[in-house]
Amino acid sequence: MGRMKAKEQNVFDLKWERFVQKFKIIRKTGNVSRDEKEQLIKDYDLKTTNGLITYKKLSDLLQKNNILTDREYKTTLIERGFLFMIRHHPRADVVVALATRFNVDINAMNQRLRALGYRHRTAIKLQNWHDEAKKMALNGDDYKTISDQVNKPTTLVIAFLRHEVDIELSEDFGVRGTKISYRNLQDKTIENSHLERIIWADGTVQAGNEVVIAICIDDQEYLRDLSFSLAVSGQGPKVSIIKTKSDSGRHSDKDRVGFTIARSSYANYLKSLGMPQNKEKTEFGFPEYIFNNTKFFWSFLRGFFEGDGTITKEQIGLCVNLEQANRLNIFLIQYVRFSGSVVADKSIFRLGFGSLPQVMLLIAGMYSVGGICMARKLERSKNCWNKNKEKYDININFEELTQLSDEDLQSKIFRPLQQKMKALKYTVEAKNIDTGEIFIGFKSDFVSKLGTKTSNVTRVEKGERKSVYGWKLTYSEKYS
Repeated sequence: MGRMKAKEQNVFDLKWERFVQKFKIIRKTGNVSRDEKEQLIKDYDLKTTNGLITYKKLSDLLQKNNILTDREYKTTLIERGFLFMIRHHPRADVVVALATRFNVDINAMNQRLRALGYRHRTAIKLQNWHDEAKKMALNGDDYKTISDQVNKPTTLVIAFLRHEVDIELSEDFGVRGTKISYRNLQDKTIENSHLERIIWADGTVQAGNEVVIAICIDDQEYLRDLSFSLAVSGQGPKVSIIKTKSDSGRHSDKDRVGFTIARSSYANYLKSLGMPQNKEKTEFGFPEYIFNNTKFFWSFLRGFFEGDGTITKEQIGLCVNLEQANRLNIFLIQYVRFSGSVVADKSIFRLGFGSLPQVMLLIAGMYSVGGICMARKLERSKNCWNKNKEKYDININFEELTQLSDEDLQSKIFRPLQQKMKALKYTVEAKNIDTGEIFIGFKSDFVSKLGTKTSNVTRVEKGERKSVYGWKLTYSEKYS
């Protein structure tokens, strides 16, 4: 802007004063756009010796006169509005009102308020304990002392501090139970394959590289035995009671018991076998090595059965994901010549074995290997075995299963039961009374599909009953 004479400057100053008054009035109702500013320059004839002032010169003059930029002014209005409304209304309502007033997204308004230091009280508390925990860690305090001071669970404190890149922690920081003398948990043994399957069913590898196992409190003694078995000598990891909250969303309101294996090397080993951290993936399989050794397989399967399995009079069911169901079926077909039925059950799948010979064979396999057993699953399996073994001309008592060699297991139990399964390999045809669905296939497959007893289907074949689970048999190769 060229230098103006005194008279010209006075004229400009008067025009500028009127411009500023109008500018402030307009801005009270919202932002003043660039086009509006340029129009105001023309309306108030803001001329210098070089003609109308430029948009950039206008910005310089506004700043020189201590008139805030649009963003600064908007921020001031937001801050004043927030401080006024927060005294009378919930924060969420205030944020919505401000976002509506200034025509911005709610998240954007929240972000601007946080930048001004007006965070949610929860966020402020979170930052406070984070800062305190970092300060104490840098001062050399251990995780228990920090946990007590910030009033947060030790697992939360450990996980937070281990992910802070600006803090160098000792290698064993947060590792509980360092005095426990663990046996080698990474050896390929029957005991370890059983442990791994329990972890696959009822355990998790947590963010702090700790392995946590938690099961129903009814099986507390089983978990204590398992904990004790992990140590070469002395006590294993402490078994603690985990209270179930009323709003936990669990299918059972019973409390649980659990323990922690605080070994990062073991946690990393499990992840190398395919166990995802925190089970964030819903589809993950089994360690492949178990399928190369039948003893490992049966031990692993029993741990899985004890954790995520059920047994009734003539059925065994396993809760699995689809990848696990398919892998188990592939192996079972190759090894024992049968597979289970896969049925979707909400977010998981159920792998079911509804033929009594199949159930007997699975019991024989799982309990042919020794080791720690869950009492209630053991008792039900034993009752099923003792009740039905003579029906299949098996003269082996349940307690004798662990004494059998692989050859005896095959010749004295597996083959006789497989012969009985073949007796169910004849065609039946059935129709669902409600849906009209048609089934044509082997009787054994039909039994598995329904998840019922073989005898229930046989009664319908013989005409002793009209239907089974809503299905009517229209043809039986054996009885029609």
